[in-house]
Amino acid sequence: MKELNQSGHSFIATSPRQTPTAPPSPSSRAAPLVQGFSVAIASVTDDGLQLKHCSAAARDTLEVVLAAVRENGMALAWASPALQDDMDVVIAAVGCDETGDAIDFASGRLQTNEDVMETAIESLLRGDPTLET
Repeated sequence: MKELNQSGHSFIATSPRQTPTAPPSPSSRAAPLVQGFSVAIASVTDDGLQLKHCSAAARDTLEVVLAAVRENGMALAWASPALQDDMDVVIAAVGCDETGDAIDFASGRLQTNEDVMETAIESLLRGDPTLET
């Protein structure tokens, strides 16, 4: 309800009985996130490429991204830049990608890393044994 103060300016009056509601407790806010990540992990475990449909927060969560790239190395394409620069994530991605394409989605720093390159080559050889010399 609008009222006027002594100087003639209007203001919104609130009932003295109105009390502000307390913000939700941290545990009540965390529950939907945990449930969302559980769904994300379940989804990417079945099909790693489903990472592209996950929220930005899920694509920046190590557990979700590792589950995705372990199922399909190409899921690295939808990981956050920070996780595209994570050695464990990139090794997992290129280690299960027998096409050699997952390395393209690693950070520039890791694309030239010896361990990453060695893992990618080993994975390519597993995918096409005729490449072995």
